[in-house]
Amino acid sequence: MPCNHCGLCCLIELCEIGQYIHGGPKRRRCPSLRWVGNGYTSRCGILEDAKEEFKAEIAWIIAADEGCGIDAEVTDIKGKVSDFKMLPDRMKVLIATEYRMNPVEVTTRGVTHENHLDPGRLRNLSQRAGRKEGNQH
Repeated sequence: MPCNHCGLCCLIELCEIGQYIHGGPKRRRCPSLRWVGNGYTSRCGILEDAKEEFKAEIAWIIAADEGCGIDAEVTDIKGKVSDFKMLPDRMKVLIATEYRMNPVEVTTRGVTHENHLDPGRLRNLSQRAGRKEGNQH
């Protein structure tokens, strides 16, 4: 399923480059998450703010546009459990919007297609892209 930019994955936990740039715990809302247009579409501020020559590598690290990046189950009010990735896009956006307004505990198995880098390469990319550890937007 292609990414619909609902933002739920970034609302729940930081990606690898987000952890390096922002520090702190992984299980939290990414400070670089941005909402555009009607407020229902998310964008990665780290990717948007990067120098042009680093955007492709950062997009690869965060698996931008490769599909739904969260491995989570959603339980409806009748107790039916569904795989978040398999829900219709409109439902994903509604769930992410509700979570954004009223965070609740979410059980996930994590981000599923984050492309891992060794710490040295991640640090080098971050420094070349004009960022320093611990910086926030």
